Amino acid sequence: MALTWDSTACDLPEKLDDNLANTRHTLIFATMAVGMNHITEDNAEAFFLRVNFYERLMGAYRFASDTEKPDEPAQPLMFTIEDIRQFVGLRTNVSPQTDAQFRKNMWENHIRWNAPRS
Repeated sequence: MALTWDSTACDLPEKLDDNLANTRHTLIFATMAVGMNHITEDNAEAFFLRVNFYERLMGAYRFASDTEKPDEPAQPLMFTIEDIRQFVGLRTNVSPQTDAQFRKNMWENHIRWNAPRS
């Protein structure tokens, strides 16, 4: 099934700058990783906690580079609760996961991607 999304209910400017457009794009795909198909006022903190847990376990979704120092590596740019709250109203067709399903999925991903192989 194709991922579909709708951000028309978000309180965003009509024309998004690159930063907001990239953040929206990243959050659309983050809904799959965190098993939540929408962001509301009531669940924004829970969405943030899942994104934060994912980023701490698997690595940041976004990186910031300094254009004045192109030889230095880009720095991880972790999502904040304010980043998430900007996108209250975002919806996708992702299948929701319970907290237990999310934690199990994160553990399995951690083992798959980060655990040493024998």
